[in-house]
Amino acid sequence: MILGEGHVDAIYRLRGSDITYYMEDILYLMAVLEPRLFSSRATKNLEVLASSEIQELPKSHCEDLYHFKYRNEAGLGFFRVETRRRAVPTGQRRFWQSAYRFAQSIGGGTLDDVMEKYRA
Repeated sequence: MILGEGHVDAIYRLRGSDITYYMEDILYLMAVLEPRLFSSRATKNLEVLASSEIQELPKSHCEDLYHFKYRNEAGLGFFRVETRRRAVPTGQRRFWQSAYRFAQSIGGGTLDDVMEKYRA
């Protein structure tokens, strides 16, 4: 609903444990994925703080899923970052679009009400 209303362009889902244990790598990853969020100086500082493993990894992704694996001095680490974007490539669709259209068609309401009507 947040994307459909146009309040934000993207939503990133991060695991709490990644934020707790790999904060520097998460911030560096966000600077890479969304460069306009950080100044060039901040990005350089994050690059210094981030692990060399996360900097060297090819950033492979499948649509809105980013998965990083590496081994560093702390052991095996990985990130799984999911993204939902308002802009959807031509010819593709996202579930949030149909859910938003459905919510509009019934006049909105609370999330629980919309979900109950959707299931019916």
